[in-house]
Parts: sequence; structure tokens; C-alpha cells
Amino acid sequence: MHTKHFSSSLVASMMIVLFVVTHVTAQDQPFDSDFSDSFMVESIDWSPDGTKIAVGGGPISAQCDLSDTTGYAVRILDGETFAVLNELAGHSCNVVSVAWSPDSTQLITGSGDGTIRLWDAESGDILLETPVTTFGGKISLSWHPDGTQFTAIDSATHTLELYDAIEGQRVEFLPASLDPYIASAVWSPNESKLVASMGGGDLIVWDGVEGAEITRIENPHSSTLSGAIWSPDGQLIATSGRDLTINIWDVTSGQKLQSINYEYDMYGFAWGNKHILATTHTDKIVRFWDTETGQMLFSVGYEGIIYAIDWHPERPCLALGSTWGDGVFIHCFSGNDGEAVF
Repeated sequence: MHTKHFSSSLVASMMIVLFVVTHVTAQDQPFDSDFSDSFMVESIDWSPDGTKIAVGGGPISAQCDLSDTTGYAVRILDGETFAVLNELAGHSCNVVSVAWSPDSTQLITGSGDGTIRLWDAESGDILLETPVTTFGGKISLSWHPDGTQFTAIDSATHTLELYDAIEGQRVEFLPASLDPYIASAVWSPNESKLVASMGGGDLIVWDGVEGAEITRIENPHSSTLSGAIWSPDGQLIATSGRDLTINIWDVTSGQKLQSINYEYDMYGFAWGNKHILATTHTDKIVRFWDTETGQMLFSVGYEGIIYAIDWHPERPCLALGSTWGDGVFIHCFSGNDGEAVF
């Protein structure tokens, strides 16, 4: 992926909306997305090969155990036309986390019903299902880069769960003395490293094979640490905190490289390439930041709250999911000559 630098005024003039999946295309032609006005998008993930988008959520009421479980079905969208390719029905509560396997053929889904399901994305077959162990949902799903394991956080106990992707069995690999409260955990995109946001406030990077601690950053924020994500090249980590900041860290040295400051509480963030970060906020605005300078490049406002967000793995396209029944928005950014901005 080639990176280019640009100003906020240039970007604002170059942004085009290709599809608003729940409503119309850019040409104002009807577009049948199969999303109802009562569907709340809570999770979204673009497949590593860029050909599909998984959308998880459920009824805006967030009511579980409805007689019609199709309301909780995960939608698989075509990555080019954004048409619905498949619907994966089976969960009995809203789907709060989705994650594609590295080869883009399988999908794991975590639900408020307390289960994780592994699906064959093409056939829709359930390959495995984890048992219910607590009253919590399964959040922060993430695949090991070799596709043999995946992790989840239980929202009730905030414990980290590691699963064998073939047998579906729990695997123990972290020290028993570790802080049991973990806010989020994400595998590196290209190495066997796992970054976790600890309830005690520290950020820890582990070796995923040995379980040994590689890097520990103590109190990376002045308040509670709420989440962490990797840069696409696996060299940097962005952390978010209740102090209304995002900090950018060098994984190897643990050095803070930059800080991004904002005014409104953040729902989610996604790294588009090494220098571009997108964030969603309670004021219904999505902001785009330069991670090298910490400056905001531009912003886009919405009528409803945007909760779920993810970038295309190669192209400058962003998928966003609304919690207000507006479905999924797809934005792509291009220059006046058609060349990708970044």
C-alpha cells in the first residue's frame, strides 16, 4: 500500500460516498440491502482479502431470545457491490463482535447469548460453537495470524479466553497471577504477538507461543485504559483511554510517539494505514487523524451514532455501522485523477 500525505481541505473535496447500503447509491437509485430499520449494527469486519464484509448486530431493542432468530443473523456483504451474499442465523442475542479468519473463508461471531460460533462463510455451516459459561457476551474477537487459534473477552468477567480453532477447546497460556480484568485483546496482523489492555491500567504485549511478556507500558493514559489496536504493519500500537486521548506507541521500545486529543467520548477506532486513523464518537461524527502529527485531517457527520468501523485491507474505503437502524455506510476516498489518496 502506497502512502501519500494530504491536507484537510484537499481531503474534504476528494471524499465521495459510493454507497449508503441501507438507502441509495451515489446515483440515488434504490439499493436493496436486506437491513431493516430496526437492525442495530454493533460489529463490522472487512475480510483480509477485501472481498467480503461481515456485519453483526441485532434488534435496536437488544432483546435476547426472540422467537425469530433471523433478527440476530450476521450479514455477509459482497466487498465490491455490497449486496448481501449470505445470512448466518443461529445466535439468540445481538452479535457484538465478528472477525474473519486470515484466509477469509471462516468467520467467528460473538454474541450476547454467551457463545462464540465459527462459520463457513460461503456455506453458512456452523463449524463449532463454544458453551455458555457466564451471563456475559463474547467481545473483542481476534484471530491468531496463522488461523489456528482465536481469542475473546468475556464481558461479564473480563477474562481473556484463548480457543483452538479446530477443536473449539479452551487453551490456557497466560500466567495465573495476571490481572484477571482485561478490557481488550488483539493479535498482531503478522506475528504471534498479543496486545491486551489491562484493568489495572497497563498495556502488555505477549509472545503468543511462549506466553512470555515482551513489552509492558505502565499507565499509558492518565485514566482508565479502554482499548488498543495494531497498525497494519504490526510495528505500532494505538491505545485509547477515558482521558479523551489516543496514544501511539512503538511496540519494541515502548516509547510514545504521538498523542491525539479529542473532545467527545469515543466508541471505536480503526487504523487505515500507517498514518491514518479513523475514530467514532458520541457526537455522531467520524474523525480522521494523522498519526504522525496528531492532527485531525477532516471529519464526517451522521444523523445517527456510528458504533462499528473498519477499513478495507488495501483500498482507501471505510465501512461504518449505525446503531440507529441506518445500516451500513461505505465511504471511499480518491483524488481528482482517480488515484487513491492513501
